[in-house]
Amino acid sequence: MGKALLSIYETELNGVKKIVLNKPYSVITYPIIKFGGVASDSAMPAIMLAASGMYVHYNSLNTKIPVTGFKMEFYENGKFTLDSSLNNRLSKKMLAYVGKLKPGSMVYFTGIKYKNPKGVEEIAPIFRVFIIKQKNSTGFGM
Repeated sequence: MGKALLSIYETELNGVKKIVLNKPYSVITYPIIKFGGVASDSAMPAIMLAASGMYVHYNSLNTKIPVTGFKMEFYENGKFTLDSSLNNRLSKKMLAYVGKLKPGSMVYFTGIKYKNPKGVEEIAPIFRVFIIKQKNSTGFGM
């Protein structure tokens, strides 16, 4: 996080530059969505996905904020199903689906809602994670 100053100058007919506007701004870096500490388009074992939560990381503020909800669409039994979570964790239906995933599968999350540092709700773009094999993996359930 930092400060920036926008200065606009005007050149007069005699070639002398004079300042017309000085406007200070606070600069906050763009947040990074992470699930279990992993950024979008990364890989993680299914068990880690099931046991973790989704957060918004603001590196410039050195803080992470829990997501307030998201959606997950998955293909099962010959049709697409959409399920929602009203917090930063997978719902029971999502957990059941993730428990069946094989390494190489891909999971998409959309409609990721969170509140920025000013308390305004925002919606982040899609989050995607690739499922990989975990050494000495154990099963998980509900």
